[in-house]
Parts: sequence; structure tokens; C-alpha cells
Amino acid sequence: MHLTHSYRKGKLLNYESEIGVLECIPVYAASTSYFGTTKSEFWFNETYGFVKMKFETIEGTTITLELIKP
Repeated sequence: MHLTHSYRKGKLLNYESEIGVLECIPVYAASTSYFGTTKSEFWFNETYGFVKMKFETIEGTTITLELIKP
């Protein structure tokens, strides 16, 4: 199977999370194959690491993982 990946790093933004407002760098990713495209979104904070990860599957399902307690 042939996959094509793309990544884009965003600028530093304030992200309102369960643990307060955090300065984060968002990273957007997409993978495309014969079957379709998946998309991902990652929010990185210097102190806590990845505080949010959002995945959209080929079938259209969205899975979101968020840090709710440090």
C-alpha cells in the first residue's frame, strides 16, 4: 500500500484546556492512500507534552484524547 503523508506546524497559540489556558504549538497531519484520507491534530505544550490529540479515521470516526489532570 502506498501512503502519502503531510505535516504542518502551526504558530504558538493559547489552548483552553481542562487544566487552564496553555501555550501550545499545533501540528496538523494527513495521510492519504487508495482507501482514503485520515487526519490528525496534535497540540504540544513545553511543560506537559501533547495535551490534545485528535484523529479522524477513513470511515469518519473522530477519536480525541486530552490531558485532564497533570
